[in-house]
Amino acid sequence: MWKLLRKGGISERRSDLRTPAPELDASYSTELERKNARIKDISATGLYLLTEQPLQPGTDVELTLQKCGLAAQEQGAPDFEGLGSPDEDRPVHVNLRAKAVRVGQDGIGVAFELDSEKSTWTRLMGALADVTGEMDRVRLFRLIKALAFVLRISPAAEDELLQMVKTHMSVEQVGRVVEIALMAEEIASAGHFALRHDLSSTMVLRILQDGSKVDEERTRRMWAELLAACCNEGAKDVVSLNYVALLSRLDAVQVRIFEASCRRAIQAGWDREFRFRQDLHSSAEEVKRITRIQNLMAIERDLNHLYELGLVEQTVRPILCEEVERVNLTPTILALKLYAQCKGQPEPPETLEGASLQRAS
Repeated sequence: MWKLLRKGGISERRSDLRTPAPELDASYSTELERKNARIKDISATGLYLLTEQPLQPGTDVELTLQKCGLAAQEQGAPDFEGLGSPDEDRPVHVNLRAKAVRVGQDGIGVAFELDSEKSTWTRLMGALADVTGEMDRVRLFRLIKALAFVLRISPAAEDELLQMVKTHMSVEQVGRVVEIALMAEEIASAGHFALRHDLSSTMVLRILQDGSKVDEERTRRMWAELLAACCNEGAKDVVSLNYVALLSRLDAVQVRIFEASCRRAIQAGWDREFRFRQDLHSSAEEVKRITRIQNLMAIERDLNHLYELGLVEQTVRPILCEEVERVNLTPTILALKLYAQCKGQPEPPETLEGASLQRAS
């Protein structure tokens, strides 16, 4: 039906078209309770819930949509696992805020409460249905919700973002973009961030592109946290781009070392002139556990890379080619600031204001 509408030149009008949704399950919650319900029909901007206990118009509703168990196993259904949940053991779902707008004989009609402009939401619906498959509405709504957040913080990115998602990325990469954007939105919401609406499109697209290439979920979360920090009011693009460039040069093993280094430093704390209260060296065996690598020569290459980026102190190499026994995991100020950004925070837990820019001893 949507294809016919497009051919007729009225693709944007489909946003208000309600169609049956037998493949979907829904649950909804109010301030008082949470219930399951079937969906009678759905459109781009709302749906009708079948329920014997209708809500009063104006009631706020938290919706969760997912495919029915039988529908998810449908023969010949296209495989869009990349657009699913970060945890593939759970059913793919999407959370949407809504408001009850009318009461019927067999249920309630609800309209989605959109953070973005309704025109943006319906425009994305028209542009992205072919990416997920037109009847895979859970993943379609996830994709639209994710990109609507990105366009809320960076409206200038729209054309390049749509082009990137539709023609330059695999389904798996698009799924990672969805994961990163939705996670960043959750972090910003939980932190009550005052969102910017002028974020550089260059930076947003780079975060999504680089993050979509990462296999390890923990590193993708760092990209999401970095995006959340960048869109917080007061963040400076020039500074943020430097952090983006640094994170893009770290692989999964280097991220593990970097995180362990910064966690230990924050736990130890520091005094004036950025002097740590504890020795932050580790044994070679301990570093092997952190990196999950037994080859110490390979670990040394990762340590040298982090040192060259200015993120950790240099490990002194023993003379006569002896194996390293103590590894220096002392982070620099730059490392702690990057770590804070990758936690969605503007600064580390203890301020670094006035700290000397010399390397930590």
